[in-house]
Amino acid sequence: MRRPLLSAALLGSSLLSISAQADTPPKNDLPDVRFSAAFFVDGVAYDATKDLTVQDSLGIYNVHGSHGHEGEGGHSHGGSLDKGLNLNNAEAAFGVLAPGWLDGRMNLSMTSDGLELEEAWLRTQFLPGGLQLKAGKMLSDIGYLNNKHPHAWDFVDQALPYQMLLAGGLSGSGAQLNWLAPTPFHLRFGVEALTGGNEGIAASIGPTSNDETGEPIYFDSKGNWPNVWTAFAKMGGEIAPNHEVLGGLSWVRSDLHQELHEYHPGINDATHGLQGEASMFGVDMLYRYDAPGEGGVGDFSLQGEYWLQNKDMSLVYHELKPKLVGQPRDLTVDSAYIQALYGIFPRWKIGARIESAGMTHEASRANATFGPTNTSTFDNLDRISAVVTWNISHNQLLRFQVSNVSGSFAEAVAGMEKEQAVHKTYNEFFLQYQISFGTHGAHGF
Repeated sequence: MRRPLLSAALLGSSLLSISAQADTPPKNDLPDVRFSAAFFVDGVAYDATKDLTVQDSLGIYNVHGSHGHEGEGGHSHGGSLDKGLNLNNAEAAFGVLAPGWLDGRMNLSMTSDGLELEEAWLRTQFLPGGLQLKAGKMLSDIGYLNNKHPHAWDFVDQALPYQMLLAGGLSGSGAQLNWLAPTPFHLRFGVEALTGGNEGIAASIGPTSNDETGEPIYFDSKGNWPNVWTAFAKMGGEIAPNHEVLGGLSWVRSDLHQELHEYHPGINDATHGLQGEASMFGVDMLYRYDAPGEGGVGDFSLQGEYWLQNKDMSLVYHELKPKLVGQPRDLTVDSAYIQALYGIFPRWKIGARIESAGMTHEASRANATFGPTNTSTFDNLDRISAVVTWNISHNQLLRFQVSNVSGSFAEAVAGMEKEQAVHKTYNEFFLQYQISFGTHGAHGF
């Protein structure tokens, strides 16, 4: 681990050195190139009343992390934490700006899983008519929270739609084309072509075999880039002095998504494999009031998102019923959250968040030509959280959060050979300290 961290430190030092050189007056007509660097450290003390996480909940979510999928496509900050002290995230963010020409960003993140290059992209500023082209590795601009790094979150953990449907969020290598409309308010349209690999919607397993029986499982191999497509629209602006409203629509489509499931009480009766296409549609809204009070007193925001995911799949393997291979399975699940934040004292903010995943939660066999044609429905997962944040200074914060989680989980039952689905409720407690150094650009719409 020391070599990647040393490399990241040397890279940061080099960029800061270049930044100092870039401050000297230009001697030619080349653009004035500016560099920036910021570092974030996020530690969390965590406890819970049961040894469970939301990723353990039973459902048709594909975010349990046990299938060995290949490729990139997720940024899973805000997932499960160990009881006790955790290095939730340590991040180095480097920026470059050549006004009128290009801007870019590189983010390196270190978690308990190791060092990861989260973003490394360049974006044009010279195209006419409000067009922008962005290329590299990036967080997708779908939704409202997807492109936000953990230091910009209002809660310790990521919202359920991203945790349960997108394995933490959608990212990938590829290209993005934006058009900023010439309107008096913010109106932006964009499309993206990205690599597959997101465990929630574009997982790639490839040809494999059953670990216990050795039987081959004939998953297709992942195709060449691109195989994940997105489109989005963002609109917003001031509706009155200090009052702002933002909104967005998003669509995601994956050409290939594969899932390999073992026994899951109430969900799967045997090991089986599915593959097909997947798509998502989302809507997001934000109302924000910037009060004239000092230190954020009276500031208020109300924010929410709704996502619907559909997977049009077919069986490629079934351990107990091989005759079902080729039969369709249509999986549908949704998720939403709504949160409110209010500034009660200078630098003090309180908030609440209500979330659910699986309000619609079903596996349909209606188009099957052989075997069962029924539709199976499953329980939803609910979480309610309250948070208090103290912004100690411009670069430090202390946050306390408590969450109540309710859903179906697997449990061994006396007299039963296999685990059974049992409804459980538990509480989570978080104490987060976050500190940053350097200069970091503001987050956009």
